[in-house]
Amino acid sequence: MKKISLLLVSLLMVAGMAMAQNQGRGGNRTPRETAQEMTDRMVKEYSLDDDQKSKLLEVNDQYLKDAQKRYEAARGQAGNNNNGERPQMTQEQREKMRKEMTEAREAYNKKVKEIFTEDQFKAYQKKEQEARSQRQPRG
Repeated sequence: MKKISLLLVSLLMVAGMAMAQNQGRGGNRTPRETAQEMTDRMVKEYSLDDDQKSKLLEVNDQYLKDAQKRYEAARGQAGNNNNGERPQMTQEQREKMRKEMTEAREAYNKKVKEIFTEDQFKAYQKKEQEARSQRQPRG
């Protein structure tokens, strides 16, 4: 469970860094734009039909909007330390955020499972597991 939580926090951090890097290249993308890119990639990868695509786009859009809200709320809770440094979260705040992220990811996967066929969802799970194992620290 700790590994999953750590993974989810890592994903959020990577997403935050990616958004920060994207600022210099045309500004921030909206959650809807990111959801569209994510959906397009998944349509190709899992051979989804048009009905599945439209449903998945809505699920991805809502998931990313909620993730953005969680991220902004977490940053707000960390406070402002007025010395130009990034606000630090307490251990309790990090644990709460990990729990929320885990629950959100589980709910997302449940919705994806409803949209995908059994074979498509198995392929999705396999790809997610491979990505997780690549992100885990070695040693």
